[in-house]
Amino acid sequence: MMLTSVIQFSLGLAVVSGEGLSWRLLRHPILISVVVAVVMVVFQIRLPAWLQNSVALIGDLTIPMMLITLGVSLSQLRVRDAGGGLVFAAARLLLGFGVAWLVCELAGVEGVLRGVILIQSTMPVAVFNYLLAQTYRQGPETVAAMVVFSTLLSFLTLPLLLMVALP
Repeated sequence: MMLTSVIQFSLGLAVVSGEGLSWRLLRHPILISVVVAVVMVVFQIRLPAWLQNSVALIGDLTIPMMLITLGVSLSQLRVRDAGGGLVFAAARLLLGFGVAWLVCELAGVEGVLRGVILIQSTMPVAVFNYLLAQTYRQGPETVAAMVVFSTLLSFLTLPLLLMVALP
């Protein structure tokens, strides 16, 4: 999770913002929280119970808020956005599987780890990608459609993927 977050909120933001890598992007709260988390794990630091509870409550609010935001966008979805979203969603699932399979082959990854990599790489488009597209005005309608269509497609592809990934 930390590796994915670091890549998405450094290189991903550099691409979607059009700014390239800059110190402003590297000060993103997600990246700072990853550094804080690593320090806390390495030095075995625990938050006081009252602060842990507060942080957990705030964290628990994020997914429902993202889903509400996505729902608002989907209510305004046009057919023009849906077509591109479907194509990109299918491409994301296929490319995710293809790249993961190639990496596993080249690295000689086998067994359960291979299955985990294949499954993780073929998951639907995450909701926070919509929030990034909305923030940087990079086709949020198309990204919203990608989230929905990749999720719907995964209902069809996930059983097949499980048969391939976990024989």
